[in-house]
Amino acid sequence: MHPSFIVRVCFVLAKDDTILIGKRLDPDNLNTEGYWELLGGIKEENEQPLDALRRELKEETGVELIKAQLFHAYSFQHKRMGEIVSLCYQCSYDGEPKLINSHIREQHSEFRWVNFEEAKELLFFTEHREIIDILSKRFN
Repeated sequence: MHPSFIVRVCFVLAKDDTILIGKRLDPDNLNTEGYWELLGGIKEENEQPLDALRRELKEETGVELIKAQLFHAYSFQHKRMGEIVSLCYQCSYDGEPKLINSHIREQHSEFRWVNFEEAKELLFFTEHREIIDILSKRFN
């Protein structure tokens, strides 16, 4: 039996009043190429959300999770996967984020540290734009 929804975790890494974002490729032909987004991924079956967060953080940036604070959750309909519930965490971490080349080639064309003013000028999915607005209030 398939779950009625999929859980996605997204993480926010902050450094010197900037956050790390990724520019989407479109491997699934969903018209997402060129959009910027917060990083994260899908929780695997029988995986707890914090374990998924820890795994995604390590896979995508190479850093170790120290602490995570859930600050936002939302759901949306994905064209192919159905309903996705996204859990957004602000993370403290150990190490310097490295842009993992294999990940960049699969899902993102680039990663970038941006401040909130710069983020306002970039193309984001609606849900991620709302998260950026929430974050800018938290950081200011």
